[in-house]
Amino acid sequence: MAKDSWYNGRRTGTIPIASNHFIISCGEESEINYFEGFERYIRQQDENRLVEFFYVVDPVDPLNIANKVELRTENAEKKYNCHMDHVWILFDKDDFTSDNFNNAISKIESIEKDDTKFHVLWSNQCFELWLLLNFINMHSSINRTAYIDKIENYLQEKYNKNDTLIFEKINFKGGNVLKAIRYAKALVDKEVSPAKNDPATKVYEFFEHFKKYLNLWE
Repeated sequence: MAKDSWYNGRRTGTIPIASNHFIISCGEESEINYFEGFERYIRQQDENRLVEFFYVVDPVDPLNIANKVELRTENAEKKYNCHMDHVWILFDKDDFTSDNFNNAISKIESIEKDDTKFHVLWSNQCFELWLLLNFINMHSSINRTAYIDKIENYLQEKYNKNDTLIFEKINFKGGNVLKAIRYAKALVDKEVSPAKNDPATKVYEFFEHFKKYLNLWE
């Protein structure tokens, strides 16, 4: 995707301080592809590479990844010889049990480390909810196939989970991350458990963290 087809220039304000971010996805490659696209966008503004990203796909159930997320992080720090300031863990409700999903979220949220912040970016039902929120607000629960159908309507092409340009394509077709943040925040209901909060996604927390980079939509 040509940069000038959707990129509107560099923000001149303050950007986040230097930091390392470890992104763990329990899903398929679609999540990592999307986040790598966002990294490419950041690189156009962060020429000094103040922010670094590291990725891993670990296709296990949510509670399994929650139980080993600290070990995963320690291994990544040894592998890349750096300290991870933020760890972002993505997983979907999908067909996992409510107990598995809720307990995984609680376990990650309970991790306390002075020098590392752990974030759980859960989605109910699936990560594609976040993609769709870039285009429209969602209030009603639909099945995962319906998410794909709706995304394809906006992309005007078949949605491919292995598409390495999915971030750019969504933006090129009029997707709006700032809008998605606002919609996603409104969907999260703290009065019910995450497993019952459908539709909802916490993926917005990652992009809210980097909001100062998001001049594209302002």
